[in-house]
Amino acid sequence: GGDVTKYLYCRDWINWRKAGIVEFSEFDPMNFTDRQIVHIKNYQSGYDYYGVPDWLSVINDVRLNHEITVFNLANIQNGLSPSLWVHFNVPAPDSQNEQNQILRSIEDRYMGAENAGRVIVSYGESEQKPDITQIQSSVEDGYFSSIFELVQKQIMSGHKIIDGSLIGLPNPGGFTSSADQLETAYKLFMSTSIKPLQNFINRELTPIIELIHPEEKVSLVIEQNQIL
Repeated sequence: GGDVTKYLYCRDWINWRKAGIVEFSEFDPMNFTDRQIVHIKNYQSGYDYYGVPDWLSVINDVRLNHEITVFNLANIQNGLSPSLWVHFNVPAPDSQNEQNQILRSIEDRYMGAENAGRVIVSYGESEQKPDITQIQSSVEDGYFSSIFELVQKQIMSGHKIIDGSLIGLPNPGGFTSSADQLETAYKLFMSTSIKPLQNFINRELTPIIELIHPEEKVSLVIEQNQIL
């Protein structure tokens, strides 16, 4: 791509005509008139203009995690997939309102947190006794649990979280205590993930601060919070 000299910002790009667009120039220490922006990003092949998050490689896992929770919530609240088929061996009532009332009566009885699932109601002439069929889910018990656990590990890996104990997740290991495990994981996480990022930010910001304070020697230092 070519060199970027201008940046455009809008708080609502969908309605950009109404919201308006603000133009920024690329940072130039000799430009004293334009509004400017400093764009700091790590180099990544194929992305000439925008930086990408470190966790881009696991974005599908993030989406999957969301979809699993949405599926489970919907299944509990209003039945995402049918679980009960009630067939009345009589002609369907002529009134649509009466059919809806029958459906609501069955749903009120069988739906809910303990009986999650949607009801199918059908009609047809045969024997007088209605047929009630339980529709078994094609998803095996524990399937989502195993997928959810795998997705969690993938997301942590994408965020460079080396141990789930850092964010309150159980992670058994060969430590004499959870405190030892947490301290070891914290030190490793700081040295492999946090400090390299802090050094990168310091390196990029130092020239900017030096322009603001040309008469002073600039040395940026990030003080670490002592959480342990």
